[in-house]
Amino acid sequence: MEQISKNANLFDFYQLLPEINQQSKRKFAVDAIKFFLSTHPCEREFLNSTILKAIFLKRDQDLLDLIFEELQEFTKKTFSLLQSGYEIEENYVYMMMGRIYAIYPLLEDQCGKKVFLIEKEDEWTLHSATYSLLPLTPWWLGSPVEAVLLQLEKRAKLIFKPTPAPTSNGFLLSLWTDFVPFCAIGGLLFQLWAKKRLAHLGKVDVYGQSLGGALSLHTVLSFPEKIERVYIYAAPCLYGRHKKVKEVEVNHYFFSRDIVPLAGFYSLPSCKVYELSGGMKQNRLLSHLRVVPLEKGLHIKKVEKLKKGRLFVNCLHTVASCLIFPITSLLLLTGLLLRGPKNLIQHLQRKNKK
Repeated sequence: MEQISKNANLFDFYQLLPEINQQSKRKFAVDAIKFFLSTHPCEREFLNSTILKAIFLKRDQDLLDLIFEELQEFTKKTFSLLQSGYEIEENYVYMMMGRIYAIYPLLEDQCGKKVFLIEKEDEWTLHSATYSLLPLTPWWLGSPVEAVLLQLEKRAKLIFKPTPAPTSNGFLLSLWTDFVPFCAIGGLLFQLWAKKRLAHLGKVDVYGQSLGGALSLHTVLSFPEKIERVYIYAAPCLYGRHKKVKEVEVNHYFFSRDIVPLAGFYSLPSCKVYELSGGMKQNRLLSHLRVVPLEKGLHIKKVEKLKKGRLFVNCLHTVASCLIFPITSLLLLTGLLLRGPKNLIQHLQRKNKK
């Protein structure tokens, strides 16, 4: 391991969050952001029954909208800090902003809303783009796996969704493609349906966490000429070697103790892998969910090869896949038979509206 930064020059994101004392939905939104962007032990606050039900059980869109709004405010405050002369390396800014972008697909339907983005040209600039959803699977499969598309003037930002909560769009299909025996995570879904739905895109920056990171890697393999910048988080690796791929720099970040990056066997030759640590100690699940804590004291190491535990993790994934894949396939087939007519009617209604 090569030490890149003993103490990355990051700001403490707590100073950019509003102080809210009352028990309101806005406070729940800020608590959710604290959970995803720090190592602060706020699990109890985040797993408060209101937040848990809203995000994982009944999809409270009002709360998701508030989280979206707070992320916009956070981005604008970050830009103001950069404008004020705060010195921070360009790659760290893209790492932090990419982590925030990776949260957007979890916020469900924000279509048509304005998203603020920070880009470096001659100097840091604040851009805005319109949030839109891009279905990656056909309508007849029902609840689709989706990506977020943020269109800028020169190029778009394509953000793939991680495996979502059970009540979110695309949960069953995501779980299905997570556990395909002897196949890279996300690979089957990408080759069957997503690849042709991305073929029309122009130049893009690609982002994703977990399954979203795996889909990002498959996109780089299929459309290297379209990719400008890639930031992925806690993503599994690929199954085969890919030496002939055009050199596209991929930045892959994972928090220490996360085992998901050990799934698969090979990464792209141009992939730079960074292990993050610091803050408070996380268990393996929290390491995977939180990935990049935007706090002072973050340690970043460049990792040449991830070997320790790889064989065990892949054996575990294969065994789990042999059990889960038949079940998810059966559920998908059952849903297709039961909901097929309803899906057709909904498809025709959407087509008529257009």
